[in-house]
Amino acid sequence: MAGAGSATILKIIHGTERADRRRDETALAPRHTGRPEIPPFESASSEEKKVFDWIVAEFCNDSMHAKADGLMLLTLTRKLLLLRTCEEKIKQWGPVVLSTTGNPIKSPYCAVADSTSVEIRRTLSALGMSPDARLKLAPLSEGRSASAWEHFD
Repeated sequence: MAGAGSATILKIIHGTERADRRRDETALAPRHTGRPEIPPFESASSEEKKVFDWIVAEFCNDSMHAKADGLMLLTLTRKLLLLRTCEEKIKQWGPVVLSTTGNPIKSPYCAVADSTSVEIRRTLSALGMSPDARLKLAPLSEGRSASAWEHFD
């Protein structure tokens, strides 16, 4: 049996009455202010601005994305434009090119396109813009339970 000075589950749930020991929850609240924008210390070409604005208009959610996400969205924009450039070069020169010695090799643009597409998927997931990321962020619906293990009882 617990003594008078030991912690019980009731004390842990209830907390303390001393105001100086309570945590200020308002400081932990997310500060979402405004739509994402290109950071002022970054310069973007007109094409990058056009793609950035399209991404923000079509994919950003006001309750989830804020101005602070602008840098990551600009990075995503640049990766998308790099992928498009690589795909254009692959169409122009083909996936197999001749090396300096005359041997056929896989185009370097293919390797850059492959690694860029992986980076794009990671960035989309980090921003909550991929199907699996949206599923994790989605509120529970009637058919979906809070625990995947619930039906194994």
